[in-house]
Amino acid sequence: MDNTTSQKTSHMSNTSNSTNTKGEGDAKFNKKQFWPYQRLYAKGGGTKHISDSKTNSKTKSNTKTKKKMFHLVNNRVATDKTLVKRLESIYIPPAYKDIVVAKSGSNKIQAIGTDDRGRRQYVYNPKYTKKRNDRKYDFILPLGKKIIQIEKDNENALHVLASKPYDDWLLPNDYIPIIIYMLRTYHFRIGNEKYAIENNSYGITTLKKQHIKFDSKNSKIDSSNTSNSHKISIEFVGKKGVINRYTDNDPNPMIIKLLKTLIEHSNPDGFLFKYYNNKNYYNNNDDSHDSHDSHDNHDNHKPSKVFITPEHIHSFFQIKYNSEITPKMFRTWYGNYHMLEHLRDLYNNGTLKIKMTKVEINKIINVCSEHVSSKLNNTPTVSKQSYIDNKIIDLVMKNPYRFASKIPNNSVGQHKFLYKIILKLRHNE
Repeated sequence: MDNTTSQKTSHMSNTSNSTNTKGEGDAKFNKKQFWPYQRLYAKGGGTKHISDSKTNSKTKSNTKTKKKMFHLVNNRVATDKTLVKRLESIYIPPAYKDIVVAKSGSNKIQAIGTDDRGRRQYVYNPKYTKKRNDRKYDFILPLGKKIIQIEKDNENALHVLASKPYDDWLLPNDYIPIIIYMLRTYHFRIGNEKYAIENNSYGITTLKKQHIKFDSKNSKIDSSNTSNSHKISIEFVGKKGVINRYTDNDPNPMIIKLLKTLIEHSNPDGFLFKYYNNKNYYNNNDDSHDSHDSHDNHDNHKPSKVFITPEHIHSFFQIKYNSEITPKMFRTWYGNYHMLEHLRDLYNNGTLKIKMTKVEINKIINVCSEHVSSKLNNTPTVSKQSYIDNKIIDLVMKNPYRFASKIPNNSVGQHKFLYKIILKLRHNE
């Protein structure tokens, strides 16, 4: 199995993980806490002599200019050194307009701007971002407590679903095992209808048939035949224009059959996870849900098709496991899981030594971050800063060899180990 990452054109830098669109920052901000702000650039510098290859003489050409940045705060050029240093540390994409900056360096929101699509964007204080990330590891504990059971139940659910004719599928319920499999195996984001329609940015619930390819001797899609499929390749544009890729060289035969079934019965627009919404989802676990053909009602009114949503998945976990588990948690959990998995592999193959220098340890952390990023379709920097628990990294930094020696070799053991570690680090238990 292989995940790879490539970056499509995007005006956001790697530091933009502290920049958010609306969402949690969309509450009305106190304008009294902000100043109007602009960045101005003045050209300066000198000239540079270059050699003319034809005449072999030095000529004065191509003046090399250096731009100096000035900060216009509340219609005045900032001169206070502390303020200037803070403003220069804030990454604000050049395309942002109507920018305001916080008067105080301790403010939760340090800058607000409007992007080229008219959306308000927030740049958060790094200290706040760190606290928010720390809380994220507390929040994934409910998933960690149930993850082994979820994986086992999911395998059983896939078996049951793969044995059912498509005409007997109950939608959207029967989409859920496939989506959970993708969350725990492919680690894609869950997806959002709005982003798919407006931005052509996709996730699991908004996948289209053209995003999935089967490498087989017979290229024709046939859900009844999985023996000739060698691998599954999934590729689509995800969040912030990042190309998400997953190549499964040894795919689960059940998932081959189910994905082919979805493609065979996909919507005219190509979306795989849409259904006729003529019943409320999850009516107290009632088995009387209409199937996908139940839209043939008496008044000949054809209901509209809708996407399955993250809320459906959240409701499923609430009902089945009595836990507050959301799709978003899976990427964080498995990011840390793959960190431990790779660390154990490095221990097993002799890469780790009993005594290591700080440079060698940092290299190990970077190698593990690269491994995690290959699984999550992001960069090693983003994986390290936003997905791998910094307290686990601190433990590894103390003694990688000793820490890795305690990690079990099997998947179940690694899940249990990760849960105990996070619980101990976050709750001192």
